[in-house]
Amino acid sequence: MKLLPGILLAVCIFGQSKAQSFEMDQVEQIWRPRIKADFRYVGNAKNSDTTGNFSSTDQNCVITFPIKTKFSADLKLNLTSMNAKDILKNSIRVNASQVMGSVKFGAKQVHAGIDSISNRNLYYASAGLFGLKLTKKYRIVFYSVNGGFNEQDKTLSTMALRSNAVIGQFHIRGLRKNYYYGIAATYGDGKFFPVPFFGGMQPIGERMTFNYTLPAQMYVQYKIDQKNSLSAGVTLDGYRYGIVYQDKRVNFSYGTLSVFANYRLKINKSFGFRLNGGYNFVQKLSVELDDKTRLTGTMNPGYYVEAGFYTLFGQNLFEKVTGSINDNVFN
Repeated sequence: MKLLPGILLAVCIFGQSKAQSFEMDQVEQIWRPRIKADFRYVGNAKNSDTTGNFSSTDQNCVITFPIKTKFSADLKLNLTSMNAKDILKNSIRVNASQVMGSVKFGAKQVHAGIDSISNRNLYYASAGLFGLKLTKKYRIVFYSVNGGFNEQDKTLSTMALRSNAVIGQFHIRGLRKNYYYGIAATYGDGKFFPVPFFGGMQPIGERMTFNYTLPAQMYVQYKIDQKNSLSAGVTLDGYRYGIVYQDKRVNFSYGTLSVFANYRLKINKSFGFRLNGGYNFVQKLSVELDDKTRLTGTMNPGYYVEAGFYTLFGQNLFEKVTGSINDNVFN
């Protein structure tokens, strides 16, 4: 366990994938057409290596839309095994797959504290495809691939394409019980960085679950009722941008290791709201001056707050798949 913080920070500082990319807690939203907006503020934190301070704000929006969806379920009796659960598993056939498109865009205002520039305006946009397919063994293969840019306003004319992909498999073991694994990879500025991951969900009583995605996140969720839930845990986050530093384009990376608490309100079947707050007990930044020279800095611990809302459209294929399997096989 002592190696975990170092591993998480390495993922943050040297990669551009966000921990939230693996967050299966929101899988019900991910597999539905939606519009999602988030607003984040990272409080002022002193750089322990210099006299500078770090702070940032972030606003982003995600639009997800369906491209192709297939779903069918039928029953064909199979008595090769006389065990009741085996009969159900062998007789029920659920065919499901989905391909969706996604567009994300946003802006950050970052006070890095590395020079006399008060704020840098950073912009990002990406587009991609993602989907899932149910296998004959009732496992769900999921994948995504997208590309875009992360640049300061002054480097848009020399932007570098950044891309990332995820592929994995999801195993359903019952109501509120599952595990998944796969690999995520990112490419940008001539560097390729793969990260394997493993995660799952385990029930703790009737209203609590333990959720984890290693090496990215662990948290406990408490479902107050059908509309309200609380969660708390530890997570990593990070990003990588092209910026202007000392009159040339360089790569700027920022990573954190944080504890957090989250409140979610499901207003109805289509609308929801969340409020998130946390404490960044480790914050690091890095500026790559060239292939061999790197300027690094460590900030003192600090807080962040985040709020967001979403609106969902259409049918939820993932919910239909898991519901069909759970209702017919595990109950």
